[in-house]
Amino acid sequence: GQFQKYFDRDLHNQSIKRIISKNTINNFEGWLISMKYINQQNYEENLEDVETVKFSKLTLHNYKHIILKFLNFVAELYDLKPVDMVMQQPKYSSKYHLTEDDMQKLLLYQPKNQTEAEVMDILTLNKDIGLRISEILNIQKENITVLPDCAEIRFIESKKSKERTIIVVEPSGIDVIIKHLEFDKLWKIKTYDKFDYAIKQIAKKVFGEETIKIYKIDTANSDYVEVKKCDAIS
Repeated sequence: GQFQKYFDRDLHNQSIKRIISKNTINNFEGWLISMKYINQQNYEENLEDVETVKFSKLTLHNYKHIILKFLNFVAELYDLKPVDMVMQQPKYSSKYHLTEDDMQKLLLYQPKNQTEAEVMDILTLNKDIGLRISEILNIQKENITVLPDCAEIRFIESKKSKERTIIVVEPSGIDVIIKHLEFDKLWKIKTYDKFDYAIKQIAKKVFGEETIKIYKIDTANSDYVEVKKCDAIS
């Protein structure tokens, strides 16, 4: 939709051959930035103390990558030379990684409902095996074998889409597995989003107004910003 607005204003009189170029992609990026600035200034009635909202480098990269694929699709239709443009994905902003002290504080939390209790069980199990939450939530009961001194879990590794087996040796983790094997389904929480929401609610109660500084990447500036620890945890 944004590219159509740009096309109608700046490109509609140009030949397709001329449009299929790096210049179109780079000029579209500049147009996006300028339009966002103008639209915000109009919305804020040109108040001088309003900070301009900027695109992140990653957002601009994604916009440009979409248009690159689109232009090369059009080039193939018209038997034209495709745009030869290699785009490097910019670095993400830093995420907050739990410290050992943070984890210990979370593990001391007393759950107030069934969902929180399940989240705490997942934390107890996963603190020693370190699976992705989506991998934890997709474990099938029939892929778990409890042995006298450990438990074997077969799971699908989400990043490489292949099956792996992990061994749980920590007694607290084994206890969680045995407890949940008694239920119809291993977990009642089905999605990452539901887990993420629940862990943030727990973090609000555990950490309150505690803050942490996170390195943020912006279009113009990169710096540390202070955010609530409960908002940064996921």
